[in-house]
Amino acid sequence: MLTLEAASLTPPEGLAALLADLGEGANGFGGTPVATGKATIEEYMQKCLRDARAEQPPGRVPQTVFWAIEPSGEVVGIA
Repeated sequence: MLTLEAASLTPPEGLAALLADLGEGANGFGGTPVATGKATIEEYMQKCLRDARAEQPPGRVPQTVFWAIEPSGEVVGIA
């Protein structure tokens, strides 16, 4: 059974491969800046944590990124 784990500064197993597969996004999914080289995995994870904070600039709302994790510990999706 998949579990959802809030993003943290510790990357789950397989995150680099998942972000590479997502690329710049398609079919309504925005992708991530990691695939384009605009951000490292570490920078992306820091952004995920910043975006979850309640204090956001005007016009922005908090969002929490979750990793979908297989029982084996490998990440297979983002929610």
